[in-house]
Amino acid sequence: MAVLVCGLALTSQAASAADVSQFADLESVDPSLKKKIEALLEAGVFEGTGDDSFGLQEQMRRAELAKVMSLVFDLKVDSVLIPGSGSFQDVTPEHWASRFIEAVKEAGLMEGTGNGEFDPSGTVTLEQLAAVLVRGLGEETNTPSQGSSSNVDASEWAKGYVARALELKLLQAGSDGTFAGTGAATRETLVQSAFETKKAIEPELDVRSAVLDAGNRLTIEFSAAIDPDSFELSNIRINGIPLGDGDATYTLSEDGKQLIVTLKSTFYAGNAANARIEVAGIRSLFDAPMSEARQTVALTVTNPPAPPVTSPAPAPVIVTAMPTADPAGGEVASGTAVALSTATAGASIYYTTDGSEPTTDSALYGEPIAITGPTTIKAFAVKAGETASAVMSASYTIAVEPPEDTTPPGFAATYPKAGAAQADGSRKVELLVRADEAGTAYYVVVAEGAEAPSAAQVMAGLDGFGDTALDSGSGAMTAGEELVVVTEALPADATAYDVYVVAADAAGNATAPAKVDVTTPPSDVVEPPGDTTPPNFAPTYPKAGTVLPNGSRQVMFKVRTDEAGWLKYVVVPDGDRPPDAEQIESGFNGENGAALAFGQGGLEADMEYDVLVLDPLPADATAYDIYIIVTDEAGNATAPVKLDVTTPPAKVITTPPAAE
Repeated sequence: MAVLVCGLALTSQAASAADVSQFADLESVDPSLKKKIEALLEAGVFEGTGDDSFGLQEQMRRAELAKVMSLVFDLKVDSVLIPGSGSFQDVTPEHWASRFIEAVKEAGLMEGTGNGEFDPSGTVTLEQLAAVLVRGLGEETNTPSQGSSSNVDASEWAKGYVARALELKLLQAGSDGTFAGTGAATRETLVQSAFETKKAIEPELDVRSAVLDAGNRLTIEFSAAIDPDSFELSNIRINGIPLGDGDATYTLSEDGKQLIVTLKSTFYAGNAANARIEVAGIRSLFDAPMSEARQTVALTVTNPPAPPVTSPAPAPVIVTAMPTADPAGGEVASGTAVALSTATAGASIYYTTDGSEPTTDSALYGEPIAITGPTTIKAFAVKAGETASAVMSASYTIAVEPPEDTTPPGFAATYPKAGAAQADGSRKVELLVRADEAGTAYYVVVAEGAEAPSAAQVMAGLDGFGDTALDSGSGAMTAGEELVVVTEALPADATAYDVYVVAADAAGNATAPAKVDVTTPPSDVVEPPGDTTPPNFAPTYPKAGTVLPNGSRQVMFKVRTDEAGWLKYVVVPDGDRPPDAEQIESGFNGENGAALAFGQGGLEADMEYDVLVLDPLPADATAYDIYIIVTDEAGNATAPVKLDVTTPPAKVITTPPAAE
């Protein structure tokens, strides 16, 4: 039996319910996601939310989920619902999704929301979607009672469903490994999960039959809709002969299961008693592979075409190779040498340089042609016994050197300037630079009021004295765009510095240095609050101390405080004007005169001290006032405290009786 087939270059004419190109919001979608959407549109599982909108980021609705799951799991869907027969009071038979809602309820995939309602417009959470997918696949018995990952946030009832859905790759955790089960599911999530579910339940692809009719039409029927992008010319062999490149067209049947190829009439596969076709490498619309790497099925041939009639081959015509030019044309520097060559050995090249058509009377090429002005070279090659080559043409113009750039960039208004404040303690400052020309911005940081550097010093990282600046750096500028520069840490916190900025273009033209006043952020060291509380005398203190010997005219007193510090006291006559703390500090009485006695000494906290007034007071058995203050290490002083004291009585000298 003779079988006539062809090589083919495929042109898809398959019809589909919708095409991703009609949705404006899918233009920038990732190609792998777009392919999944295309497959679901082709299968009639999905449709858009408007004439030119797919609504990928819109939240999923319960009615929409019911429809998609009915089609993905191929549930029994009634063609029409009898009024009053619905399961939910908020879903009438006229509702567009009523048939699908009944189907998923009957299949046990979805339930109502309570009170006899389904809430068709309600949103769907990720954990609810996981439960529907796992139930549809019959994996409910394989669902663990708890999720296995601490990164999964889901309701207690849903943790097993979520864990199984993630394990089956029907849903994906976030890039950080977390999964928010109570979060809202979008239409994009439904696309991903519907595709993966369809892929999981779809069997491997098989070739059902292949028929070739007299019109050179080859019809191959598959067990499922195929992905047109998976088909290549080399996928098909007839009687062991692969199809080669050539012209052909193909169509896919509306359900995508039949590939119909109209073959070229010049490919002859020879005679075969048992015609056969081999198919390999094709995948289903939902990415299922073929059940065998290469499937072979019988090819049914109706009204087999006759073998092609061949004519004697004409004598070969040998054409001399057309010359080529190097360089091949375009703008060149004056004096550029153009070399001509041909791939035909022994051929001669004739050329013109004025754009006229060359003949064998034109110049014979021997050495490269110098280009000194606008020139069009035309050339052809000839060799005895061969047909002359086609004419080559190459045009050249002389490149014009641009004028030398001698203008430096210009800073934009208000630039350069200080930028945003940096973190406390960083000792860094931000600079903002914008110029009208691309180039490089240079800066140096010097002490406030220091000698201004020159442009050359700034570009070299030096201060005005030629020494290394406190900090320096540079950054690439784009014309008209703001450049943000952050310095390294400067020597001190909360300190003013001068920054000098220079902008230079690619030609080396530089601006004069522009000065920017900056101040580093304050320190991040938090000082503890200062001590503002003076010491406190212990109860009953100060008080009179041990009575000293008669005639000593000295007194003692006791003192005790709750805080370490420095004790000072003055002694004044009884009833004198009280001195203030400052007068006591200086050893004065209340009239700023010298006190009768003055003393001082250090104290430890919570220790009793006996203080002796060293200086004898003016009189025996006389009352005096002692005014006492205690100052702590922070300089906080108590208010003056008065203590009443009396000097001991005079010492009585007894004269022994005279001897008789």
